[in-house]
Amino acid sequence: TSGTAVYTVTPSSVSCIGSPVTITIVVNPSPTATVTPQNQTIYSGQTASLSASSNLTGGSYLWSPGGQTTANITVNPTVTTTYSAVYTLNGCSSLIDSGIVIVIPAPTVSVNSLTICDGQGDSLIATPSVPGGTYLWSPTNDTTSSIFVSPSISSTYSVTYTINGYTTPPVTANVTVNPSPIVTLTGATICENQSTTLSPTVSIPGGTYLWSPGGQTTPTITVNPSTTTSYTLDYTVNGCSSLPVTVDVIVDPQPSVVVTDDTICSGDVSILTAVPDIAGGSFLWSYGSSTSSSISVSPSTTSTYNVLYDLNGCVATATGTVVVNPIPTVTLSSSVICDGDNATLTATPSSIGGVFTWMPGGVGTSTLTVSPTTTTSYNVNYTLNGCVSSSATGNVVVHPIPQVTLPSINVCAGDNAILTATPSIPGGVYTWNPGGVGPQTISMNPLSSTTIDVTYELNGCTSSVATSSITVNPLPSVTFSADTLSGCSPLSVTLSADVISASADYVWNISNGVSQTGAIANVTFNIGGSYDVTLSVTENGCYNTGTFQNYIYVEDSPIAMFTPSINTFTDLSQEVTFLNTTTGAISYLWNFGDGSTSTEMDPSHIFLNPSQGVDIYLIAFSAVGCVDSLTINIPYEEGLVFYIPNTFTPDGDIVNQVFTPVFTSGYDPSQFKMTIYN
Repeated sequence: TSGTAVYTVTPSSVSCIGSPVTITIVVNPSPTATVTPQNQTIYSGQTASLSASSNLTGGSYLWSPGGQTTANITVNPTVTTTYSAVYTLNGCSSLIDSGIVIVIPAPTVSVNSLTICDGQGDSLIATPSVPGGTYLWSPTNDTTSSIFVSPSISSTYSVTYTINGYTTPPVTANVTVNPSPIVTLTGATICENQSTTLSPTVSIPGGTYLWSPGGQTTPTITVNPSTTTSYTLDYTVNGCSSLPVTVDVIVDPQPSVVVTDDTICSGDVSILTAVPDIAGGSFLWSYGSSTSSSISVSPSTTSTYNVLYDLNGCVATATGTVVVNPIPTVTLSSSVICDGDNATLTATPSSIGGVFTWMPGGVGTSTLTVSPTTTTSYNVNYTLNGCVSSSATGNVVVHPIPQVTLPSINVCAGDNAILTATPSIPGGVYTWNPGGVGPQTISMNPLSSTTIDVTYELNGCTSSVATSSITVNPLPSVTFSADTLSGCSPLSVTLSADVISASADYVWNISNGVSQTGAIANVTFNIGGSYDVTLSVTENGCYNTGTFQNYIYVEDSPIAMFTPSINTFTDLSQEVTFLNTTTGAISYLWNFGDGSTSTEMDPSHIFLNPSQGVDIYLIAFSAVGCVDSLTINIPYEEGLVFYIPNTFTPDGDIVNQVFTPVFTSGYDPSQFKMTIYN
């Protein structure tokens, strides 16, 4: 076993014993070597992996064959080979362990090639030497053993086969594509008992044809089926067949058509209808080129009409006759009556022997007696030989008995009375009493209240009498007076109507624009002038007005103005002249403030001792005594009074010692200046 053993050896010889010697023996453990896998199989050309392991670490491996020294090795033997490994640790080697790599032949795969027609396809099949693997095709990436291909041009495909981790080299398959022919064939439509030819067009000529039904092998066939039939062509060239082409030969039935004859009255409309045995076709009439199944005709004489019926190109014809009988005519009289009278209407036909039908009234004779209350239209039809005339109309005009009204009115004395008769229906004739036949409206000027009658006639019918009462009212009084007729502005005047009535309305209008109502008016005139006054009075519908021209005279007050010849008295005795600029005055009174007066227009006056100043007072008078005044004060200012001696005697006595100007009035020391020249 592994471990450490210590031995002591003592040598001895006969009687001699030597020194003991110690010996240490180290026993290392023996390693093991294990190779995995023990057996594995690969295909020729593949690699295999082997792995060695030991129960102890730190040693080294040695493989045979190959001499590799790693624990794991990769090998690619061409034949079956045994690989052995020895593990050495601390000089101790393991027993040899081995793994066998069995080499078998690599699998193979084969694939077929193809030749196909354009537009067709076939299968490529991969056949492996060893089944059970997987496939990969290029360029389709399919993974099945076979694939269906349908290339439009010749193409190359390849496949690889993988089994047990081994993939074969790619194997190539060629697909050769031959073009397929293209066939074009057009069908046809025929009528019953007709034939048609079918002629195909092929893209690649030189092939073979096979038609069905019939089995013909010619390029072109002629057919005449009794019913609609489908024909199919198969065409083959270079081993490639076209797609089968099928067309229909449509067989349309041969139609027939019938038109029924008709009998009409002249001027009526006949509708001829073409009735085919098979619907769905088109029509063409000889009359008007109409394309509908029916036509409306109104021939003046018996006529024949043809129609052509086309059903899918199959044509049938028919004829219809319209017999025309004449229509009778009839006339009918009219009548005019008044309300309540009778009228007789007479129908006159173009030919006798027929039947009269009145509306209203029904079947009757050629005359009809009626008594309508309003204007009414009567119609009559005349039937002869089954033809009915146009309706003849007769009007019975019923004029109502007119009515007329005439109002009673009030007028003012001197005014015209205008009377208008109002009829129930306009347009008639008026007869006035008194007056005779006249207009609807008359005018008269009665002196007193009276009556008048009127009757009204319209369309020979006369109304009852209408009467009007005319009341004549007197005109109101418009005289008036004023408490004053003239004066100075502002002038207040009271105006009064001479006759005052509680039922009257009074309106005053002054020429200065002032207007007032009432029997009495108070007016103030602020501006001078002559004024007209008008009084308007309305009573019982009668209006009267009166005006007094220049009735009120108002004079503006004068404006007193004057200018004195001085503004200030400077002398105790001084004459002053006055300039009078007064307007609107004819006389004046001056008061000079010192007890003196004057009536002159521009007076002069001498003022004595005006030392206190003087108030000058002017009174101006207009023609009617209107007054204005003005007062002006003229103040007194004392004048400069002084004495300047021409000699002085500065000789020492008490007289004339100083040269001094002597001022007695008007002296202002602050303004004094004196200059001595010598």
